[in-house]
Formats: sequence, C-alpha cells, structure tokens
Amino acid sequence: MKRHVQYQGIRKWSGDDLLELQSEPLRVLDNFFAQWGNCVICGCVPSDNAISAGLVSIGGLTLPLAASAVASWPIYLVAAETHIQRDYADDVVRDIAVSCYAKIQTSQPSGSVSFLKIERNGNHGFLENMHAAWLTTLLQNVVTLQGDSSRHNGQIATLQEADTAKGRRITALEDVRTVEIDHVPTQYDDNYAIGQEVWHLGANGKTFYRCYDNSPGFAVWHESENSVNSDTLALYQRTPTLMHLKYLPEISTKNKVQQYLAGVLLPVSCTKGIIRQRNEGDSLKVHPTTGKLTLQHTGTTSFYVYATGNTELTEEVQITVRTPRFLKVNGVIMKANGKPIIV
Repeated sequence: MKRHVQYQGIRKWSGDDLLELQSEPLRVLDNFFAQWGNCVICGCVPSDNAISAGLVSIGGLTLPLAASAVASWPIYLVAAETHIQRDYADDVVRDIAVSCYAKIQTSQPSGSVSFLKIERNGNHGFLENMHAAWLTTLLQNVVTLQGDSSRHNGQIATLQEADTAKGRRITALEDVRTVEIDHVPTQYDDNYAIGQEVWHLGANGKTFYRCYDNSPGFAVWHESENSVNSDTLALYQRTPTLMHLKYLPEISTKNKVQQYLAGVLLPVSCTKGIIRQRNEGDSLKVHPTTGKLTLQHTGTTSFYVYATGNTELTEEVQITVRTPRFLKVNGVIMKANGKPIIV
C-alpha cells in the first residue's frame, strides 16, 4: 500500500497524488466489507414508512444511504452515482468528483445488477454475516472432526474385533496343536480333545498319534501322519473371519467424488475376495469386484456384500442417492463468502 511522505520544503502536488491518497482507504473499506457480501454496515434502521441513514456494502462498494421515506416494503438498494463538474483552467467543464451512494428502488432489479434487499423487520448486517460465516466454518470443522472420530472409532472397533477373532483362532489352534508326551498314549489319556495329535520319541524315532475318542477311561488313539496340524493352521490363515465395510449411506447428486462400496477382510493373511451384488433398486450400479459406484438417479438401492473365502460373512447395505440441499442450522441456511452452502 502506498504511503505518501512529506519532508521540509514545498512539495509540488499533482492530481494523481490526491487520487492515490483517496483511493487507498477506500480500497481497504471496499475490500474488507465485500468479503461479507451485500450487507448493512451501520444504520439503515427501518420504521413503518421510513429508513434511517447509514452505510451499506453493495457489489464491492461502500456506499452511504440518506434517510428516506418508504412507501412500501421491501425495498431494494442499488449503487448509484452523481457526477460533480466545474470549469477547468481551459474553460472546459469536466468532472471533478463522482459521488457514489445507495439508491432506493421498490422493485427487484433484473439481470446482473447487484442489490441489497431490506425488509420491514430489517436486514442482516455485516456482523451477522461474519458470525454466520464463522459459524459455518466451525460447523464444517465439527462435521470433519465427527467424521474423523467416527472413522477412528470404527478402526478401533475393527482392531478390537480382529483381536477377539485372533484370540479365538489361537485358542482353536492350541486345542489341536501337536504336543509331546513321554509315553505311547493309552485309553487312560482321555484329557485330550478329539482330533488332538501327540507325538512320542521312542526307540523307532518320533511317532505321531491322534485321539479319536476321549471317553473317560476309554480313550482311543491311533498312529497318524501328522497332517492335521499344518492343514488346520493353513485353513485358519486363509479363511476371513471379519469383514468391515466402508461407504457413504447417502450420496448427493452434487457430489463429484468417486464413491466406492469398499471393504476390508481380516486376518491380514486371509484370502482377499469381496463380491458386491445388487439386490433391490436401480439408483446405483456397482462393480462386483472393485466396488466402484455409478450414480444413475435418485432413490435407494440395496446390495449384498460377501467374502468369497467365507460366504457366512455376508452383509446387506442400503445406499440412497438424493438431490442436493441447503445446509441448515436451526432453520437458518448457512453461507460461505455470501453464498449458500449446498451439500
């Protein structure tokens, strides 16, 4: 921003210098209030048949409004100007100033003319607009934080469920793991689970035995080829035990971000395969393997989602495609930079 200085002596001022001195503070005022849209800065208090003097911002210009009589409400304020002229030294009449002000109209301007509408009960001033913009930003941050919190809670729940499932798998594996005993199993070794394998190191080397009956005092054991342990371990490692789906239950037609019906299978070592199949509705199409969603029209569509490695992990989800709507808080439409927020 240009700041004029004056040193000792007589300065030769020019018209450009005077215009610069005038334009700097006006530019600050115009740009500051313009960011809150067309609004009342101060004054402009309506009564039954009049409105008091004040300042307004219209179309990026800070304008005064003279006190005026009002025949009917609402009224519309638009920018107007009056040219002030005087004789120049060459005896030619030219403009020396342009007086900009707010003018009252009783009908709404057409086309692209910027205007400020004032009702009988008043209009939002720039402080209200500033508070609304601040509140809108705050609400957007709250929504973002809530989304982060929900996502983190979902991740924590997923990890907890995964730990529980892992504990069940470990318990199951412990029940069938091969252990060493110091003798050949007999009918009295009835404290093992059916299917349990044990091994004993005898004169002929290591011999494996499998339990086929654990009735008290009548346990049945036979030699085995030690295949159950590795097979069972591989089976638990390959089979998914938990499926966590990620998707938006509502999608606005204004949302241009590519959406997916995504999923995560646990444990990490399990077979990764998820199939999506449309059940009812046709507002959305889904790719069966990638989960990519394609919007067709508004409405609700349900899908079946299941893991190929464990079809018992099947979920039905519903996703609704809706038209855009204004973001409202307590019935008030939220705005950002003077424009309504559409979600």
